Amino acid sequence: MRSNIEHFSKSVEQYLSYTEQPWGQLFYTSTLAQIEPFLASDDYVVDVGCGFGITIKSLAEKGCRVLGLEPNNDLLSAAKQKALESNGSIEFKQKSIEEIHSLAFSADFLLCHNVLEYLDDPEKGIWTLAQNIKRQGYLSLITHNPLANVMKKAIVEKSPSAALSFVDRKTDYSSVIGADISLFSQDDLKKWLTKAGFQVIERSGIHNLYSYIDNEHKFDDEWNQKMTELEMKVCSVSPYRDIAVFSHTIARML
Repeated sequence: MRSNIEHFSKSVEQYLSYTEQPWGQLFYTSTLAQIEPFLASDDYVVDVGCGFGITIKSLAEKGCRVLGLEPNNDLLSAAKQKALESNGSIEFKQKSIEEIHSLAFSADFLLCHNVLEYLDDPEKGIWTLAQNIKRQGYLSLITHNPLANVMKKAIVEKSPSAALSFVDRKTDYSSVIGADISLFSQDDLKKWLTKAGFQVIERSGIHNLYSYIDNEHKFDDEWNQKMTELEMKVCSVSPYRDIAVFSHTIARML
């Protein structure tokens, strides 16, 4: 895990640029819209691997008490700087998912977005999260969808050979971060969550159709507005969520 943490330092500017592009903005808009139905305004929200703190900044402004945990010092510094622009109160600590047991907190709502892929043992990561959430508390888990790799290679890159190489593949390379990530299925994820005491109550997609469209259209504001509306309409419906680039699972601790 330590080597992956350091990889983020090498690509902070590229990662930040991604969050500011239309596709990055759609990611966060979708994430917040899919979380909000399960969120109470006074919830204690902990974001494990908060990155630039974009999601918890929005939740703090809605009145939630928030804690952002981020192991990478460069990302954490950027998150703290962004928090100065917030009307809410945000606390940060430099901790990885493997270190959160030392904090002894119990969250109403845990966020863990695009973190499991970078762990040596993602199932163990879910067990760790389970120890730090209240009974009936919620977990928002966003992971890369391996099915999307096959779709993107075949449709966007028009390379059946590359698509074939991604069928049943267990690893990928993140060009944004510059590091390898592990891939796992929704069936694996549900099995790990169930074993850890969670019940999956909602599954949505992020970038359900968006990532299969040429980028030239995405800088048109009117087009983006309609595309966002379409994404929100289909994000919880199969087969659209099944081919989304990111899978968003909402689970509740029993």
